[in-house]
Amino acid sequence: MAAFQRNAVYSDRSIQFRGVINRAGWALKCYDISFDGSSLMESDFDAGFDLAHHMLPQPATTIDRPGVGILIRHAGETVHYIILAWWDNQNEMITRTIVRERSSSSPWHDSGGRYSFCIWDLQVLWHERNAFVRCIMSPLGGPQFEAYLNEVLQRSIN
Repeated sequence: MAAFQRNAVYSDRSIQFRGVINRAGWALKCYDISFDGSSLMESDFDAGFDLAHHMLPQPATTIDRPGVGILIRHAGETVHYIILAWWDNQNEMITRTIVRERSSSSPWHDSGGRYSFCIWDLQVLWHERNAFVRCIMSPLGGPQFEAYLNEVLQRSIN
């Protein structure tokens, strides 16, 4: 068996909050991450988001589902990723990973378990977990949806 070989030393990546996308009853907090710090071309991710948004269950809001989630558009070094995550079953984060090779002619597709969220995406997901606990699960007066949608992660690397 071949031994694991790291091909790069870890370095932080900028994480940019891009607003809340409202679609089909869902409110998705949108984040961008790029391996080289450059701004993403939103048009490079449009078809992937169209595919991902069809994976969201309907209706968006049920007794166990608050209709809020997270969309991460991540320009990796060799692959573009869309991480779609939503809150369901009261306290579970359901995730889907949509990918395509960086070549613009490559189609978006469900990763089929080949790819998942990475260590940089986990920073966003961890922040979102903590925001969900603070704003949705903990307030004695009930869920604070606007507070959740307004609690965002922004990390710039200089």
